[in-house]
Amino acid sequence: MKIIDPIRVGFVSRLNAATLVLLLVGTSFFSQTKGENKAAEVHYLRGLYFLDKGKNQEALVEFRASLELKPSQADARYQLGLANWKLGNILAASREFRKALELAPDHALSAYYLGRISLQNNDILKGIEYLKKVVQLGNGKPILDEYFQLGKAYLTEAKIDEAIAVLEKGATVQPRDDRIFAQLGKAYLSKGRKAEAEKALDQSKELRDYLREATMLLMQCSEYLKSNEIGKAMEIYQRLSDTVDVNDLVSLGINFGERELFEQAIKLLERAVRLSPNLYEAHYNLGLMYFRTQHEKEAEEHFARALELHPYSFETSSLLGVVLSQVGKTEEAIHALKRAQSIKPDDLKVVTLLSLQLIEGRYYTESMKTINDALKRWPGNLDLNLLLIQTYHRDRKYEKAVQAAGQTVALYPESARANFEMGYQLISFGRLKDSRPFLEKSVQLDPDLVEGYVSLGDLQAKEGHYEQATNYYRKALEKDPGHVESSLGLAKSLLAMKRYPEVVIEMEKVIQIEPANPQPHFHLSQAFLGMEEKQKADQEAQIFKQLNDQRMIIRDQEAGRAYEEK
Repeated sequence: MKIIDPIRVGFVSRLNAATLVLLLVGTSFFSQTKGENKAAEVHYLRGLYFLDKGKNQEALVEFRASLELKPSQADARYQLGLANWKLGNILAASREFRKALELAPDHALSAYYLGRISLQNNDILKGIEYLKKVVQLGNGKPILDEYFQLGKAYLTEAKIDEAIAVLEKGATVQPRDDRIFAQLGKAYLSKGRKAEAEKALDQSKELRDYLREATMLLMQCSEYLKSNEIGKAMEIYQRLSDTVDVNDLVSLGINFGERELFEQAIKLLERAVRLSPNLYEAHYNLGLMYFRTQHEKEAEEHFARALELHPYSFETSSLLGVVLSQVGKTEEAIHALKRAQSIKPDDLKVVTLLSLQLIEGRYYTESMKTINDALKRWPGNLDLNLLLIQTYHRDRKYEKAVQAAGQTVALYPESARANFEMGYQLISFGRLKDSRPFLEKSVQLDPDLVEGYVSLGDLQAKEGHYEQATNYYRKALEKDPGHVESSLGLAKSLLAMKRYPEVVIEMEKVIQIEPANPQPHFHLSQAFLGMEEKQKADQEAQIFKQLNDQRMIIRDQEAGRAYEEK
């Protein structure tokens, strides 16, 4: 039974400095805390989530809660400092950054922000000391804009040679930062190196001009796509598709993706991934594009990579859970959805899909707990009540299933699904006569409810009314020709009426749909016996036994499991 639609989330726009700061520390936290205090980890994740969404006060609360449980976390201490920095609490931020450095002396991001704070306080020499440490720790790989900040600080102190050295290195490793070239031009002028200064200043101007032009083109492209002027949008696509600016590639890819021009969007985002393999936005949006074009394998790959880079992303965790559930990777789907739930426990769609996957994985105890906890938050929710009924039924707790179905139909007397569940559970509990009014009402309320016709067919068959049963089964098959349960029920009634050739026709259809299903072979063996074709009957009986044994082994292995976090 399908209860929810796939989770709907939007694109993630271009990288910003705050996001980069979060990305750089995300994966290290998980490697350090594997197997440690789970509650501290959850608070840390939520803090990162809130910080990424600009909810800095909420982030403060979560990071403090995490540190109360586990005070030794350098990254959590740093993030608490960052939240204070964003809120303008500079003294508190400085205190937390220093504590982070005490816990982890090589914590480059804490050193960076202490350098920035020192520069703001006009303690230039201290700022230089911190920023030099950041450059050394980066070993040629920029953390943020430390080359620009350090070069500017050297210029302020009139240390021109040192400024030129660090800015020249910065121009090599961050060739898209126009500010570095502007500062380098000033430094060259101070040394009388006019030609080199003009070249650096020209480079700075070219980068600024490109940024302005690209920004204008992206805005124009967005407007052209909104007004369906695809030809003009494609002209901009051709102009920018070969750029090395990954932010522009991602932004342009999002523009085309929002208009469902997926071929162009995927090409742009694939180029962004090649240029910057560790860019979260590129992987996330590329995964989303593949998801929307039903390329589950590629979507899974890029969502998984995005989650490695951005482990606190609710959107990525939830979408990865959806994709994994679609391809039948139940264990992995549960893990992703539980992470999404821990980050954002008030999302009904995630809780519902998680419950479905727990049922699918036969983790019934965990499913019941998850659903009952959710019903405290969303009392009376129809989908959750239906899932609770399914869990009880699948766990063979039929009396509880009937009770839950009764409560649900009382809440939703005009719901076709609620009436169906009541009727279905009553049949399972042996109360055949009581079930009929609910099943009949279910198909009256929803004439396309296939399961309702099947259950009415089952009811008629149990009462020995095989002709009426076949009518219901055929009605179900009119609605859904591939509905295996309807075909199997039809075969049973046809067998009871000794209409063996019809059974053969129906079961051959089922085998095409579900070749691993043992049941059609059992019915075929009975039909061939009735037709006095013993050899064929024996063959089908043997196939049934083999397939049924395989199915029983799997069920025995999976029954009664309890989900454990990996």
